[in-house]
Amino acid sequence: MKNKMTVFVMSVFFAIGVKAEQAEPRNIVLYPGEGEIINSDEPITLGADLRVGGDDEDDVGKLIISNAAEVVWEEQTFTVGATNSNGKGLGWLVVSNSILRSTCDSEEFLPGGSYVGRGNLWIGRHSRGILEVEDGAVISNKLYVGGGGPGAQTGEGVGAIYQRGGTVYPVCTNNDYKASALGIAGTGFWQNENGNIEFMTSAAKERVFMIGGYGKGIYIQRGGELNLGANGKLGVGARNYGSGTCCILGGTVRANILT
Repeated sequence: MKNKMTVFVMSVFFAIGVKAEQAEPRNIVLYPGEGEIINSDEPITLGADLRVGGDDEDDVGKLIISNAAEVVWEEQTFTVGATNSNGKGLGWLVVSNSILRSTCDSEEFLPGGSYVGRGNLWIGRHSRGILEVEDGAVISNKLYVGGGGPGAQTGEGVGAIYQRGGTVYPVCTNNDYKASALGIAGTGFWQNENGNIEFMTSAAKERVFMIGGYGKGIYIQRGGELNLGANGKLGVGARNYGSGTCCILGGTVRANILT
C-alpha cells in the first residue's frame, strides 16, 4: 500500500491510508455510502459535517475506523443515524484498535442546556444507529443512544452499542437533564461483553448515567467494567415516562447511588 491513499467514488466510498497527510478537516457524509479510515499513524481531524446514515430506508451509511492512531472532532455533534425527525435510515460506526476523540471535553453546553451540546456523539438520533467498539477508545463529551431528546415528537430513534473491548469515555455532569443516556425519548441498548466504560468529570461533581431517560434504555454487562466513581449515580428509568433495564451478569460496576 502506498503511504498516502485517498479514494473517492461519487462521494460514496472513501479510504484514508497509512500516514495520511491531511491539509484540512475531512467531512464525513455517508447517507448512503461506506467509508474507511484505516492504518493511519498520524492524527486525522474531521470536519464540521459528521453524519452517518440518513432519513430514508435506503440511506444506509457505514464508517469503519481501524488501526488509526487518533481521529478527532471538535464542537460539532457526530451523528450516527438521521438528524431529521422520524427517519428510517441506518448509520453504523465501527471503531477497532483506534482512538476516536472529541476535543471538546470541558463539560460546556450551548445556551439553554441544549441537547445538541458540543462534541457529542449521538447513536440513533432520529433513525437507527449502531456503534461497535472492539478495542481502542471512544471519547465524547456526552453520549446519547436512541432518540432525539425529550418529547414524544422526537422518540423515534433507536440506538445500539455493542462493545467487545476497548474503553468508552463519556463526559457527564451533575445535572440529570444533561447527562449521557441510553434512551433519550427513543430506545437505547448497550451490550458490554468485555470493555470498560469510564465516566469523566471533575472529582467534586456527581457522575450521572441515565438508563431510560424519557425513553427506554437497556444495559447488559457480561464482563468488563462500568465506572461512575465514588460520586457516581446510575439512574434506571431516570426521567418522566422513562423505563430502564440494567442486567449485570459479570464484570464490575462502580457507583455510589442507584436510582
